[in-house]
Amino acid sequence: QIERDHKDMVTIFASDIVQFDKISAHWSEAKVKGLLDRFHGKLDELCRKHDIFKVHAIGVSYFAVANLVKDQTHDHCKRVVDFAKEAILVA
Repeated sequence: QIERDHKDMVTIFASDIVQFDKISAHWSEAKVKGLLDRFHGKLDELCRKHDIFKVHAIGVSYFAVANLVKDQTHDHCKRVVDFAKEAILVA
C-alpha cells in the first residue's frame, strides 16, 4: 500500500494482450491461468529489476508506474521504456 501524495510527473505502463480471448478460446482454463501467471510473474520480476511499482494485474492487463512511490524524477521515463522493451521480449 502507498500513501496518498501528489506527483507532478509519473510514467505509467499499461499493457493488454490483443485478441487474447480469441487466441485462447479453445484452451483449457488451467492452460490460460498458467500462461497468465507465468507472464505476470515475468513482469513482476521486471518491475523489481527496473524498480518500478506494480499497480495492478488482472486478466490480460498489467499496470505499473515509475516516480510514484520513490523519487525517480531524473529517470522515470527511461525506467518504464526499458521495462516495456523487456516486457515485449518476455511476452
